[in-house]
Amino acid sequence: MDEKQNIKDVSNQKDTKLQIDSVDDYANEIVEDDNYQRKYRWPVVLRFVCLHLCALYGLYLSVTTSKYQSLVFVFVTGYLSGLGLTAGAHRLWSHKAYKAKWPLRLFLTFFNTMAFDDSIYSYVKMHRLHHKYAETVADPHNYNEGFWFSHYGWKMMTRHPKYLEMLKKQDLGDVLDDPFVRYQRKFYIPLVLICCFAIPTFIPFFCWNEDLITAFCICATFRWCVVTHAKATVNSLAHRWGQKPYDKTPGHACENKIVVWLAFGEGFHNFHHAFPWDYKQSELNWQYNMNLSAALIDFAAKLGLAYDLKKASAAMVEHRRKRTGEPMPENIEEPKKRSFCEWVISVMMFFFPIILWCVCRFCFNLVYIQVFGDTDKNIHNFILDFLAVHLLPHLQNYFEYIKSQMQL
Repeated sequence: MDEKQNIKDVSNQKDTKLQIDSVDDYANEIVEDDNYQRKYRWPVVLRFVCLHLCALYGLYLSVTTSKYQSLVFVFVTGYLSGLGLTAGAHRLWSHKAYKAKWPLRLFLTFFNTMAFDDSIYSYVKMHRLHHKYAETVADPHNYNEGFWFSHYGWKMMTRHPKYLEMLKKQDLGDVLDDPFVRYQRKFYIPLVLICCFAIPTFIPFFCWNEDLITAFCICATFRWCVVTHAKATVNSLAHRWGQKPYDKTPGHACENKIVVWLAFGEGFHNFHHAFPWDYKQSELNWQYNMNLSAALIDFAAKLGLAYDLKKASAAMVEHRRKRTGEPMPENIEEPKKRSFCEWVISVMMFFFPIILWCVCRFCFNLVYIQVFGDTDKNIHNFILDFLAVHLLPHLQNYFEYIKSQMQL
């Protein structure tokens, strides 16, 4: 299939004027604030604290005792699970920016589940409300309530009554038409335990003999932690700092280059709030920037797995920029495609985290050898030895007691 036939230029549609004058898919209504006091949901806080403690221990293990294969595994699965959120739950199911055949939908559903953010159904329900009532009390992660609240605190606190009221009015019949969404929603908890924790733990254990604690803390919880906070920067950083070349009105976020790198191309957030149905979520193609989500969608389109890719026409973008955007500096340079040297630098920056990680791992090994004379003398192995000596015998006695009672 010709790639150009896969892309829909919305300027050719009959309702172009409507889309130019009211670009958001959902009206940005104003919801008045009140004196509602949020409270912490302590079970969620406890889960958050436990996972982050495991992730911190995983970070320690990653530069001390883990195998290099585990670091590469985290790097790969981290990016893939992030794409399950951005190219999947966000661009495909929330905004219908393109259509996907079942192999791609299965791929995105699996890695979306591995990311353990929310079920696709719950994410779409909240995200559409975010666009409709951006930066009001009905916005689930309203940045007016503080940086931490918009970043992750909103997940740990009670919901505003106005948000719950508007949430009940959402119609997600279009999303539930997809069987992958229905079954993920129905079996979300067991699927998360399998995809987010069990599979990333047992693959290193069976394939390269990583111990279970290390595999769990690094490949499951540490990976989850990094992806979760990278994705959360879209709601915090990209709603606070950056330019607004397309829409300067409140609730239309900012263009933030840091978030582009952290969140797989989601940092062109002012453009996205102006044109939420554009599959690139950027005025430029991914060849101009590190928009990994758009690159994945374009690659899938070439394979025939993605089609009907929607994008805003140049005339529509320019019209919106002049009508509602911030004035841009007159001396700003026009974007150009990257040269070969720039692409080499970009690829090196893409792999920089895993390279730095491996270097730190190697350096820590040298330090341990110099200090202790043996890399086996470290906190992790001390904990394993302690558990083997003091905990395992008690567990064995307990199971033997249970077995004897059952025989009676």
